[in-house]
Amino acid sequence: MDSPGRANHSTSNNSKTTSLNNNNGGPLRISVQNQGSSNNFSSPVSPSSGNLGSPYKMQKKFDSYETALNSKLRLETPPTEEDLKSEIPSQKKYDQILQNVENVVKQQTSFMNSDSITGNVATSRPETKLKQKKKKKGSALYNPTGASETSYMELYNNLREKYQTLLAENLRQQEVFKLRHDTFLKREQQSKEIETELHEKMRESMIARGAAGDHMQHLVLMKEKIQEGVTLMRLETQRLLDGKEKEFGRKIEEMIRRFDRDLADEKKINTSGEREWREKSKSLKKELDNSTAQVIKVDQLNHELMKENQKLKIQFAAQEDDRNYLAKHIAKTKRDNEKLKEETKRLQEELQRCNNIIKEMQLLKPMSPTTPSFANNKSSITSPRDRDSSSIYTVNHLSILEPEEKERRFLEANNKLKKLLDQERRNIRQIRAQNIRILEERTELEIFLKSCIEDVKEEVRRMKGEKGDNEFHKRDRMRVIELLLSKERVIKILYERMFDKPPEKDFDVESQHQQFTE
Repeated sequence: MDSPGRANHSTSNNSKTTSLNNNNGGPLRISVQNQGSSNNFSSPVSPSSGNLGSPYKMQKKFDSYETALNSKLRLETPPTEEDLKSEIPSQKKYDQILQNVENVVKQQTSFMNSDSITGNVATSRPETKLKQKKKKKGSALYNPTGASETSYMELYNNLREKYQTLLAENLRQQEVFKLRHDTFLKREQQSKEIETELHEKMRESMIARGAAGDHMQHLVLMKEKIQEGVTLMRLETQRLLDGKEKEFGRKIEEMIRRFDRDLADEKKINTSGEREWREKSKSLKKELDNSTAQVIKVDQLNHELMKENQKLKIQFAAQEDDRNYLAKHIAKTKRDNEKLKEETKRLQEELQRCNNIIKEMQLLKPMSPTTPSFANNKSSITSPRDRDSSSIYTVNHLSILEPEEKERRFLEANNKLKKLLDQERRNIRQIRAQNIRILEERTELEIFLKSCIEDVKEEVRRMKGEKGDNEFHKRDRMRVIELLLSKERVIKILYERMFDKPPEKDFDVESQHQQFTE
């Protein structure tokens, strides 16, 4: 028997194998297998066989033992040894129960083995009893479906566990009983001894009752002596307390005088140190005033620098805008220059191709002395597209014309291309000069505008300096425009830019200024 929840029993012969298993609270089943055949048989073990009797009755008996023992434990008086021995079955009786269980298992195993050897897979005697007991209602012990709940080995294991616990509890209660019995005997012995002593004292007092008068007088004298001794002790104690009090008073007065002397010396030292601390405090106050004045100056300087920084930020933003505008304009000019360079390159290639054709024609046929000169040849070129088309037309039709006509046409095309190149170069120079002039005029206008803005800011600062309001309002912006248009050079530049011609000699500045302000 390995554990309470699992039991294994096996026997082996030449041709069969039998095993008894119970796995963790499941039904107890016997499996028989013949090695010579493939027939397997399993059947639940019936606890009705053997001389054991009903296991439920045995379990109820153990339960009654347990309840009786618990009721005994709750009593005030300890149980006797006879009661404890009668409550728990002896070890011999429990060993007999275990032997009966093993006999039942062996009988069932041998019966199943005999069935497997004969080859008849029939129901055993316990199984026929189970079929007869099925008809009884309310009986779950012999019900095959309830075999998993009330298997024999489970009941056997439960009874074994309960027996072990009850046996341990019995031993503990026996020890408790012995301890209580010993203490009870000791108390009984002590009470008997006290009783004998009291009886002896009572007997002696009864004997001495005749001479009670002399004894009482002796006790009165003893009491008076004790009272006198107590009075003397009180007087002596009072005298000692007075002496101690006077001594403590002298010590305290001496300590107070010593503390007064130390305090006076400390005051003298502190008066000299106080003067030094006052002088040091005055010097620190002066340093604090100087530091405060320096901080105020630095703060004022910081405010001025912040204002200057704000102005520089405004100027920087304006210059940044100018730089961005100039960068965009320069980029545009570069793109125009690239386009013009490409056009010039294309014309140069065309001219080179024409020169190559002319050289080839000259190699084929020398030039006659009667060739007309094209020095005074004048032709009007309206646009680059017309010039390109005419040159291409000339080159494409050279092969159709006669040799002399071809040579003349080549020379004309060459002269036209040279004139076109010169004219394009002049146009580029004019565009560059115009761009530089526009930039100079814009810079001059910006200078005028900045000077006007600074003048108006100065006026606003003088008028509203006490309020600290340096923002531009509509009236201030109108004042800037008036100052800007009051300059003759500004009007002249604007007139040139608007009408693309210089102003007349009798240009009226006042009338133009009035028109712009309106």
